[in-house]
Amino acid sequence: QHVGIRDSDDNIIGMLSSKDILAYQGQSPLFLLREIQMATDLEIIIEKHQQLPRLVRSLIHSGATAQNVTRFITTVSDAILNKLMSMTLDEIGLPPVPFAFMIMGSEGRREQTLKTDQDNAIIFEDVPADSLQKVTKYFLKFGERVCGWLDESGYAFCKGGIMAKNDN
Repeated sequence: QHVGIRDSDDNIIGMLSSKDILAYQGQSPLFLLREIQMATDLEIIIEKHQQLPRLVRSLIHSGATAQNVTRFITTVSDAILNKLMSMTLDEIGLPPVPFAFMIMGSEGRREQTLKTDQDNAIIFEDVPADSLQKVTKYFLKFGERVCGWLDESGYAFCKGGIMAKNDN
């Protein structure tokens, strides 16, 4: 239940309890990523995204470089996006053709900050002309759901309209 903390002279200088370890784990960036991956609904994703400023503050106070902080923020954004895409696929079904969900802008450069917007697009496999409308409709629905949930999670819509929910 408790672990003694020793100094370099082998003297016990403190105690660490299982509660201390659990409390620290809850402040861990890796713990946040795992919780995002295990989330079962949008409310949990929103809650996890709201923890990001506190974790960034902790990283900065611990001496993290700006590059490491922006990469961490991007990693969290990527985890949230992946979870939201998975939830969307569960909701609307598998895509009719292979596709790529492209991330552009600061997230694509892995330079994301706490105040950011969405810049994304969907590219799908070439399809025959008679299937294009049906396939486009699926991916617009997919993009609307993912981009809408990203907005609800704290990633604002792109003012320039560069998002997978748009058909241009």
